[in-house]
Amino acid sequence: MGLESTARAWALQHGLQRSRAVVAAYRGLARVRFRGSWDEPVAFRGHHFRIGQDLTLYPAVHSGGFEAEELDTLLPLVPEDATVWDVGANIGIYAVLLGAAAHRGRVEAFEPVPATHQRLVDNVAANHVTNVRTHFVALSDSVGTARMAVHPDAHGCDQIGGIDLEPGVESIDVPTTTGEEFLRAHGGADPDVVKVDIEGHEPQFLAGAWGMFERRRPLLMMEVNPTAWTSAEQVRLWQSTMDDLFALYGTAQWFEATTPREVTSLDVAALEDTRAYTVLFTGRPR
Repeated sequence: MGLESTARAWALQHGLQRSRAVVAAYRGLARVRFRGSWDEPVAFRGHHFRIGQDLTLYPAVHSGGFEAEELDTLLPLVPEDATVWDVGANIGIYAVLLGAAAHRGRVEAFEPVPATHQRLVDNVAANHVTNVRTHFVALSDSVGTARMAVHPDAHGCDQIGGIDLEPGVESIDVPTTTGEEFLRAHGGADPDVVKVDIEGHEPQFLAGAWGMFERRRPLLMMEVNPTAWTSAEQVRLWQSTMDDLFALYGTAQWFEATTPREVTSLDVAALEDTRAYTVLFTGRPR
């Protein structure tokens, strides 16, 4: 890991992300530093990605430190013939890397924001990963549409619900379906691996695919992001969701700013509300 990535990890470990002044300064410096280069391909883990002006993603990928611990843990666990779901695929970094790892399998990548979905399609094609199928839809707990907040320079923060719009944030309708309905419509086996990062909407995704989780108990890597929770009801929903997952899987690996540790439960109300976490349920080996 380079100096910049080490500095980012140190800042996270010491809680500097809680300072609005530090975050504002970081974003201002990024706008200046990368001005004119946002649409240039960025090399990352043997592939190249066009990201665009995304202050939540571009600097971390450019430094090489983007979700390093998560990727180093997840990718070796992916069978080469796995069926993988990438829920919240964004511009395709995980989709491409998972496609390479499961090179005899396939990846279903879900992204409902139009401009981001087009970048996903373009990055999959540019990296010549032929086993990734992209889907212009959000996986949720119902079939229809949902209202989504879209941030012009921070697509990593785009989220369904919570549409108390900040200045410059757009609200759009996106198509939704459920995991169970997707399986009925497209056929095929239940996934062996699921990665989901959808800014607080994970419980709704899990509710719409719970039958699959009970049948298959796939390896599950999921973001847990208190910064996206806007009400006490969401905190209660997240606690219920995590309780159900631990009842199903037993144990998980919990990622903070240091080496992941094994946990058997989670008190979501005790989490810092200024950062995101990752949890990995290893599932049923095959």
